[in-house]
Amino acid sequence: MDSQIELLKEIRNNAKKVYALGTCAAFGGILSLSEKKKAGAISDIVQIDGIIPGCPPPLKLIGNCLIRLIENKEIELSEKNLCSSCPLRGNNNMLFEKQIYKLNPSGDEIMSLDENSNCFLNNGILCLGPITREGCDYKCIEYGIPCEGCLGPVSKDYTSNLINFLSLVNLSKDLRKYKGIFYRFSKPKLKW
Repeated sequence: MDSQIELLKEIRNNAKKVYALGTCAAFGGILSLSEKKKAGAISDIVQIDGIIPGCPPPLKLIGNCLIRLIENKEIELSEKNLCSSCPLRGNNNMLFEKQIYKLNPSGDEIMSLDENSNCFLNNGILCLGPITREGCDYKCIEYGIPCEGCLGPVSKDYTSNLINFLSLVNLSKDLRKYKGIFYRFSKPKLKW
């Protein structure tokens, strides 16, 4: 770990710009949830110039970011949430009346997208689309998996966005006890 930190610091010292590529580099990723591993966003260690999030980052997003960097412009990430253009949006009343009791659909519940598809939240399955930045091309949703938030929050603080969102939905008692909901892709900033 120390050698990786030193390498990152060396890269920062020798580079004009450093961007975090992918969810792990940008937010800490799944590994940051480990009790045994010390992991976090690279911005916890060195100053970065921006992020290109995603797990993995969508090719279209990488391409658009590279074009902007070549043009000597700032990277622009969407300020809309995933629900704003989700293919399942038409069937969501956004009242969140149904109890949310699952993190993922079981094998026989995995949805295929068609005109009868329904929002995961309306099916009692937690989807983080309301607080996640759009731009992922809905790969998970196309495979019948709800959004887990890998493109990061629309605004800067993921945890406060999540707490506000969860206060609007009817979470089951089991899910209320599951701490992993709050830090699926990152923990609060670490001190190295």
